Amino acid sequence: MVIVNIIVYSKEEGFEDGVKKLRDDSFQCGKICKIVEIKDLFDLVSKGYFETTQTCIYFLSSDYRIPQFIELIKKKNQVVINEAFLMRDMLTSKFESLKRARRIGVCTPKHILLPFSKRNSVDKFMMPAFVKSKNPRGLVTLINNKESLMSNLELLSEKKDYYLEENVKYKDNIELKIYYINGVACAQKAYDTDANIPNWFRVVLDKISKCTGLNVFSADFFVNWGEKKYYCFDINHASSFYKSDDARAMFIGKILK
Repeated sequence: MVIVNIIVYSKEEGFEDGVKKLRDDSFQCGKICKIVEIKDLFDLVSKGYFETTQTCIYFLSSDYRIPQFIELIKKKNQVVINEAFLMRDMLTSKFESLKRARRIGVCTPKHILLPFSKRNSVDKFMMPAFVKSKNPRGLVTLINNKESLMSNLELLSEKKDYYLEENVKYKDNIELKIYYINGVACAQKAYDTDANIPNWFRVVLDKISKCTGLNVFSADFFVNWGEKKYYCFDINHASSFYKSDDARAMFIGKILK
């Protein structure tokens, strides 16, 4: 039976260029890769596509319907990349990933959930800080001072899916995006290959993979290599590897069928 790789995306999330790059590069490697807009998945299921075709599916999306789709297709012996992770609530997936990582010792920014239970907890926060939505497609706003925050506190307190996050960008830190693919890592900047990423930092990446259930992900960090200090401020299950030819080639070679 022919194996077809399917990249599922949503036009609303702006991944079209990345999806096309994955498809085109896969074809160059001799792998069949079909791109499907998420709203069309139900049609494929209803027409029996997964009854006759063996697929490897990568959800390049945070759509809230993903767990429903997986329930429909997982009984048909289809391979779903990051399946365990995708069965959780997609609307809070990034926030929950950082929480899981924090619990096992990964350094992440401090946060306070909204509504604030105590105003003095806000007073302990250094400014500027971020107000973020748990929804990965939601608001991210930099608050420059406590006066600005407190003046909007009543409005913000009504937003129960928002939180205040510590700003961890310091002048001695570099910003770095890391791609992790089945135990192998490569960086978008500063380092090019897995071999050049220090062992102590690869341990961090392995921890993130283990606690989130993600075999494929990207993560954003502020890192001070000299002091071996870092903060992970974003974990993303849906990476198109758009800005890294090495990571995209690794994903196609190691993951796609």
